[in-house]
Amino acid sequence: MWGELTTLYNRIPLVTKVETDLTKYTTDKALKGMFTVVAEEELKIRKDPAARG
Repeated sequence: MWGELTTLYNRIPLVTKVETDLTKYTTDKALKGMFTVVAEEELKIRKDPAARG
């Protein structure tokens, strides 16, 4: 159902296309979130090396 709906949506002119593969979409979002958290932790460690752990 998701694929059908997004395919129909993507056919509408002048709209931003959306990912039709729900598994790929959720995996990409999860990885982006994970790397955001890692980057925040790294920044904390660079400011205060004792913040490790």
